[in-house]
Amino acid sequence: MAQVDQRYAQALFELVAAGRLDADTLARDVRAFTAEFEAAPGLRPALESPAVAAPARARLIALLAARLALAPLSRNFLLVLSRHGRMARLELVWQAYEELERQAHGRVRAEITSARELEAAARAALEHRLAAVSGRRLEAGYRLNPELLAGFVARIGDTIYDASLRGRLERLRRHLRQA
Repeated sequence: MAQVDQRYAQALFELVAAGRLDADTLARDVRAFTAEFEAAPGLRPALESPAVAAPARARLIALLAARLALAPLSRNFLLVLSRHGRMARLELVWQAYEELERQAHGRVRAEITSARELEAAARAALEHRLAAVSGRRLEAGYRLNPELLAGFVARIGDTIYDASLRGRLERLRRHLRQA
């Protein structure tokens, strides 16, 4: 299914690259639609169900698009997903699109998990250091995991940088077993 998500994301990316759709408008539209999609009871099942006729799903999307003032191409993108039974894949298609955008602009996503909340100065220093190590500009996302005890774990693409106390203790334990 990842290939399917990638194809839809690529088509969306090409529309933005060709100037037919503004990236900021698209992001706003997808966020607004997704918020409604997740919050309104019964909306998600109705739009994802093959038991609901395609014209009924299309009318529902058109009504929502009008109410949310979505750009015509954003609305059409949602209609295409619905018509092809891919509405359940919206989040995955959007993630694939965002990855294409990051790559096109020389950015990389960094998922940083820390044992405690990091202050703004610590975040900035960490992001600067990780950007230097990776050689790319970062888009950082943060999560908390107290089980790390202290420090952080950063994932940039397929590379993991483990500077947590838990990771250090695990490496020490393995080293002592081998000795």
